[in-house]
This record gives sequence, C-alpha cells and structure tokens, in this order.
Amino acid sequence: MVLATAVLTSGALACGNEDLAVLEAASLIVTPCEDGEARAFEPFRMEAVFLRWYEMDSMGFLEMRDGYQTATQSDAVYLQVSDTAKLVGLLAESPGASLELDGDFIRMSVMLAHTCPDSTQPIVAGPGRITFTKFDNRLGGRIAGNATFDLLDGRTQDDGAATTLASDATLTFSLEVRRGPPYQEYTN
Repeated sequence: MVLATAVLTSGALACGNEDLAVLEAASLIVTPCEDGEARAFEPFRMEAVFLRWYEMDSMGFLEMRDGYQTATQSDAVYLQVSDTAKLVGLLAESPGASLELDGDFIRMSVMLAHTCPDSTQPIVAGPGRITFTKFDNRLGGRIAGNATFDLLDGRTQDDGAATTLASDATLTFSLEVRRGPPYQEYTN
C-alpha cells in the first residue's frame, strides 16, 4: 500500500511539472547523424521535458533535455548568459526586450546525442533574437521566453561563411527554478 501510494504520488508530481521547451525548424540536416551518414529532418521538432537553470559565478545556464537520460545520451538545447546581473538589469529597464543571440553575451547550442549518436557536428544558434517573458532566477522563480534564429554548423562558423543547417528555427521555453537532485549536479 505504501509503495503504491509513493508511485502514484511521484507520478502525479511528474505530471504536474509545467517545465517544457520546444525547438522547431522546417528542416535540419545533421552530418554525420548515424552510421556515418547525414540525416535530414523535415520538419525537425525536439520537445524537452527536463529543464534546469544553474549559475556559476556571474554566468547562467539553461539546459533543456528531451528526457532524464544523462547529457551524453540526450538531445538538448543549451542557453548560456555570460552575465546574469546584466540580463536582470536590461530586463528591469525594458521588460520583454528582444535581445540578440550574439554568441558572446547570450549564446545557444544544440546537441543531438540521442537522435544522432554519431554526430560530431557542433550546432550553434547563429543570427537570431531571444525574448525573456519571465526571468526570475531565484529559487521557485520562473524563466520563460522564446527565440528565433538560424542553426549553423559550428565547424564552419569561424570561416566567415558558416553553413546554415536550419533557417528560422524557433524555441519556446518555460521552467521553474529548482534546487536539489537532479537540478543540481552536487547538492548537500
């Protein structure tokens, strides 16, 4: 009886989680994807259900995974903010401001470790914009927003003519900031 109650309670808590991120593109080509072969996704859609926000020094990281596997076995979107205090200040001055994904202050990358297990291709967000509709990075706060951008082959990014893998990709995300396992790697 106790075990059945625990299973039902944990299931209800998991279903009550409102964290979600969706990455979509009309098409995406990954080279290599599996067995050394390229793969075209038309359309491409990744739904992330495990989201976590963590900070190190002044930097903030939003990790959005398609499941609860380890990062090396999951598809994931990673968003990095190099200075969270600066972001908080910008959003206080202009709530809902559209910010540039510049690869410096705010950058994003995609890893398809589950879908394309042979992939060695770094996929990075190129020109694009992000809007934080909510940004409360305190425990229990919500971080939410959306972005539109191109996805580029990171291997060609420094060549001056980066290869576009997907145009006009979109990302929508919303999560509650939580602490403890599995939202923190090391906890007391």
